[in-house]
Amino acid sequence: MAYVDTKPYARKQGIALALGINAAGVLAAILTTTIIKDEEVFEPTVVTFPEAEKAPPPPPETQTPPDRLVKLPPITTSGTPAIPLPPITYPHDPAPLLPQPDLPPIAPLIEPPIAPITPPVLRDAKPDPRFAANLQPEYPESAIRREVSGKVTVRVKIGPDGRVIDVKLISASDEVFVDNTLRQALRKWRFLPATRDGKPEDSWREMTVRFELPD
Repeated sequence: MAYVDTKPYARKQGIALALGINAAGVLAAILTTTIIKDEEVFEPTVVTFPEAEKAPPPPPETQTPPDRLVKLPPITTSGTPAIPLPPITYPHDPAPLLPQPDLPPIAPLIEPPIAPITPPVLRDAKPDPRFAANLQPEYPESAIRREVSGKVTVRVKIGPDGRVIDVKLISASDEVFVDNTLRQALRKWRFLPATRDGKPEDSWREMTVRFELPD
């Protein structure tokens, strides 16, 4: 049986395959380079920003020199310094107090007695007897012809001088007697005025006048 040596043929095929692969790789590299060169290449834009103003550095911390530090004595648990403090001195000693003279004794305060409050003394007005004849008004002629009698009651205000300064009608049995009564009171009536602790003052008094025919 004859055997054919296939190794040389296989070697040739492997060499051919390797050459084909290398050729394909070179061709791909050429194509890629061509495409990249054909594309438009843009350079990146660089944006710059102004530098922010730098804040000034903080001032150096001032520290009290060691020679100016005040050292206080340690405090004990009882609240008093462990080292006794020097006594406080004044630039000038206060002047000693001079003896004061004895003051006279103060007399006790005696309040004056309070006078009792007494009510004022009031006196009412009354007709002055010197003018008693002027109290009766004139009898009206019309009442005489009709033989009419009656009475009139009025309220009069009497001033400090005893004269009537106002008069008001209260009642009348007949109007015929009113005018004469009011006129007589304002013109002719006189009174002893009312007084308060002896001083005359205004007052009101009620008066009644009767009109009667003689028998």
